[in-house]
Amino acid sequence: MKILKSKLPKHNTAFVFQTHCSTPLIRKYFEQLLDQVEHMVDVYLLVDYSKFDHVFYKTLVDGISDDRYGVISYKLDDLFEPTYGYWDDNHKRRYNLTEIIPFLRFFEMFPNYDVLWRSEYDVFCNGDWADILNATKDSDAGYIATQVIDFNENDPYWKHWYKFHSDIPVEARVRSHNAVCRFTRPATDIMREAVTKHKGHYEVFPGSVLKACGVKIEDLGSTSTYTPTAMKGKLYDSETFGPFGNHFVAAEYTPEELKKDYLYHPVKVPKWAKWEPAYCYYVR
Repeated sequence: MKILKSKLPKHNTAFVFQTHCSTPLIRKYFEQLLDQVEHMVDVYLLVDYSKFDHVFYKTLVDGISDDRYGVISYKLDDLFEPTYGYWDDNHKRRYNLTEIIPFLRFFEMFPNYDVLWRSEYDVFCNGDWADILNATKDSDAGYIATQVIDFNENDPYWKHWYKFHSDIPVEARVRSHNAVCRFTRPATDIMREAVTKHKGHYEVFPGSVLKACGVKIEDLGSTSTYTPTAMKGKLYDSETFGPFGNHFVAAEYTPEELKKDYLYHPVKVPKWAKWEPAYCYYVR
């Protein structure tokens, strides 16, 4: 990982907005996040340059004051160091832990932060991000994510339950979705020690390992058994948030037509619209 643009730390919490591409819609979501939380946390753009060069991100920040954000770049292949990844069949890098590794590295690179939030580029908040941070600021959970479920609460035949190489019994494993999530430094310290002992899908790794180590984990909202009472029924549900599908309607509808204060994911520009000027920087 490389620091493309540094930022003077003002808070003990950082918030990374992670993306591998640049569109006007993604910039809109980044600016919303920046406007709503920069008074509470330090905001960083976390860019994957596997398919882009080191300047592609500038379309996301042109015209925004430099002192408001930092920029960090990474390439997934570069993160497969001996202590963070492993080889599969001696010839193919396995897509394992790659979603988590940048956050472990972040805490190593920035020792002044105690807490790290992350949002993917395709998450839309139909409300105020600051309200979410305020609602969780007193939580002592080491890890907060969405759709946090135990093995027997959902489809027990999901293949990644069993492809997780670990001494944690499958019945004790936890699955979570990390499009929006929060880590504390102690939790990432534990995960860093665990990456060579527990190997498998990035939706199984954090919740399973941290719970097994006695770290408190929570669901950000909805109705999970891991959702705090005060957050029950809030922030998202199965109709607005998930790993699959496309909630592009969130980009097309007005806020009043959507669920107030809810998170929508994924919000991706479909093929039929990707060359429309409103959704592409390269068409005018």
